[in-house]
Amino acid sequence: MSNLSSERYTGQRGFSLIEVIVVMAIFSVVVMAVMSLFIPAVKSTSVQTQLSDVQANLRLAMNRMTQDLLLAGFLVNPGYDAGGTLAPGAIYWEGDVSPNDTDDLTIRSRAVGDAFARVIDFSSGSVALSDDEMASAFPPGTSVRLFAPMVAVELESLDNASYDENNTSYYDDYVYTVNSHSTMNIGGVDHVALDLASCPSDVPKETVVLRVRDNTQPPMQTIRYRVNNGALERIVNGSTQILARNVDSVTFAYEDSVMGSIKRVDITLTGQTTALGDDAWSSAKDRTLQTSVTLRNVY
Repeated sequence: MSNLSSERYTGQRGFSLIEVIVVMAIFSVVVMAVMSLFIPAVKSTSVQTQLSDVQANLRLAMNRMTQDLLLAGFLVNPGYDAGGTLAPGAIYWEGDVSPNDTDDLTIRSRAVGDAFARVIDFSSGSVALSDDEMASAFPPGTSVRLFAPMVAVELESLDNASYDENNTSYYDDYVYTVNSHSTMNIGGVDHVALDLASCPSDVPKETVVLRVRDNTQPPMQTIRYRVNNGALERIVNGSTQILARNVDSVTFAYEDSVMGSIKRVDITLTGQTTALGDDAWSSAKDRTLQTSVTLRNVY
């Protein structure tokens, strides 16, 4: 019986040290070969993800700037300076920003969104809107301002010689609240009307109803764009919003109208990814978007 057991294990032995070393060497070479392909692939994926994020942020920022520029000069009367030259209305510069600055832009507008409508009739504290669909932008409780379209001045301030829209004490004098919606029949057609609390005694046709945040929002909006510490800032009435990060630069180029106001703005926006290494795969990458916006509200 013992002879059978000894015969069973005859010729069976473990790996020698040399064999183990050879196998480990071969395995190391295989692992290094796999890693040499895997690591660049991971870096490339990370870079591509960053590029997608940067490009998406640039696109959103460009869309926001385009929307603001299309409203630049909305209900803004540029006026004339002492020399009889048309002063800037839609776009202007102040403080440390020089005229036609290529990387710092400030616009003026009565609106910061699309919530506005035109009055086609008025009766007993209610204003009928030209477009019924616009009524959805003015639900009950909404704060609104009223502007005379030709002179671009708030309606109630026309008879107020001391009115100064830059004085905060006047901010809430001309803000009205939408109480409810009603129906006003004009020429046999029903139109949605806004019932306003403390409405003026008369609201001429073509008056513009403009939605505002509340009675602390100034009647004139200033919107400034600049790049600061790698972020594109949108500064509305002094309040800073971060519109996009990983922005390397923004460049503005201008084209003037016959009257001397800026009529077109060309924007170049460049973003940059974070470098993951020094090689071509993982170094910082740039993405650039360009657009041209023709201003609607200039003369």
